[in-house]
Amino acid sequence: MSRWFAIAFLCCALSGAAFADDSETDMTTATPSSRYNGIGFNFGMLAFFPSEVNDMIKDIYDELKSGYYIVGETGTPSIFLAYPFKVKGMFYLNPRIALEPNAQVLWTGKLLFISGAGDEKAWVNLFFFSGGLNGWVRFNPEKRISFKMGLGGFGGYSLVKVTGDIGEVTLGGTGYGGNLLAGLDITFSRVAINIDFVIPVGVINYSRRDGNLDIVNQDNPYSGYTGYPERLLLLGFEFRPGITIKF
Repeated sequence: MSRWFAIAFLCCALSGAAFADDSETDMTTATPSSRYNGIGFNFGMLAFFPSEVNDMIKDIYDELKSGYYIVGETGTPSIFLAYPFKVKGMFYLNPRIALEPNAQVLWTGKLLFISGAGDEKAWVNLFFFSGGLNGWVRFNPEKRISFKMGLGGFGGYSLVKVTGDIGEVTLGGTGYGGNLLAGLDITFSRVAINIDFVIPVGVINYSRRDGNLDIVNQDNPYSGYTGYPERLLLLGFEFRPGITIKF
């Protein structure tokens, strides 16, 4: 929760500074300005369910607990949230239509810790490094608060890295997809606060593996672990507040 209080505080502080700069303007109408273009960033939270990665995490979790009398557990065998950070440019073709080139890092992870006769632990980290282009249409750009919708696309490279007491493995692969976009801008003379909602639809295919996990294959104990994810379906709902500083 402290993360979201920090976000709210930052937005309020910027709003106050922008209002002070625009103290003589109407509260519902954006200040006329030639400063349409800008640079900025977004950060937020993505709710999704990477099923094949979660299947591997559950296998790791079960292996850590195998053969031990459990007195304490940390971590759950599923990922539900990821955290994106994006840097962007914003270039307006006219007051209504804008193009947004961007670069983004998406991270999520798990720490699994089993306490018993012997302590066992594992770390799982998932990264997706991507670049893309979004297009936005603002419906009422003359207003202080303007609503917008858009479409976009992205492509990039993903890593899944597991370390700990069950061995080490790194998976890598490329991914691509598209974005359905909606949101609103709160516009001042030099700063715009962006509240974006995103539905990403994409897929990551893991084609490279380095290392192995020491997990017993229940169907064939001598064959080695075979439950590594082959792909990640990047489908979810993302809340992504941000800031654009206009030129």
